[in-house]
Amino acid sequence: MKNRMLSKVFKWFGIGLLLTFITALIVSTNMTMLYLIFAKNLYYVIIIAELVLAIWLTSRIRDMKTSTARLLYLGYSVLTGLTLSSIFIVYQLSSIIWIFLASALIFIIFSYLGKSDRFDLSHYGMYLAIALIGAILLEVINIFLMNNTLDIVLCVVVLCIF
Repeated sequence: MKNRMLSKVFKWFGIGLLLTFITALIVSTNMTMLYLIFAKNLYYVIIIAELVLAIWLTSRIRDMKTSTARLLYLGYSVLTGLTLSSIFIVYQLSSIIWIFLASALIFIIFSYLGKSDRFDLSHYGMYLAIALIGAILLEVINIFLMNNTLDIVLCVVVLCIF
């Protein structure tokens, strides 16, 4: 029972990451939206709305219907994408795309693995396995990106995992 619940949490976290990524990508490639958000000081309103929604959602989650909680979570993911869209302007788009995609895929893959009885997602070792697989996946992606900084960070992360 606990494993199935964790599997659902992983699935929704992966969906939220994908929605955040898509929102940030759309905003960062649309000059009109960028101007509206950053030049008109709407950015601060979005950050405050994101914080208020996060606090309100966590304090009221037990009293909500499941569909309402899911809808608010997806709204929160969109707001997070709006606030993170500035990162897409500052850093290389290719690096960010692969890291977001790899993170979302890791959560979705382990969500489906958690549905079976062979994988118990509640043990500490499973989270280390997830981190290790994520690092290996990013290293494979980095073969194409050839990003030295990412390579160094991944080496440190893998050393910490082991």
